[in-house]
Amino acid sequence: MAGFNYPKSQNTAHRLIKKFGAEGFILRFPNYDPEPVTLVVTNYSNRQIDGTRIQQGDRQIFISPRNRFGGDLAEPRLEDRIRDANGVDYEIVNSNPVKPATVAVLFEVQGRA
Repeated sequence: MAGFNYPKSQNTAHRLIKKFGAEGFILRFPNYDPEPVTLVVTNYSNRQIDGTRIQQGDRQIFISPRNRFGGDLAEPRLEDRIRDANGVDYEIVNSNPVKPATVAVLFEVQGRA
């Protein structure tokens, strides 16, 4: 039996985020040089907001694992910032790469404005 095709899942995630998302930037520390990315910014559900770990106003941000030139994107770090298509900057509170078998399928980030 052949192994799971993680690059195909990565392509699917990239395609869907590109279709339903918008252009944004990862502002890389220490200079906060903007790196263009495709992302989807959503609200957390009321069930997920506990007031401690996830606060009211936090956003769940899904970032494509590919940059706009088709290359692999470096994982967002806690010291970086995210800027959405509306120009809102988010501090990265938590970064959770969906990365089975060393292939980043997408990056899930908790952002706080």
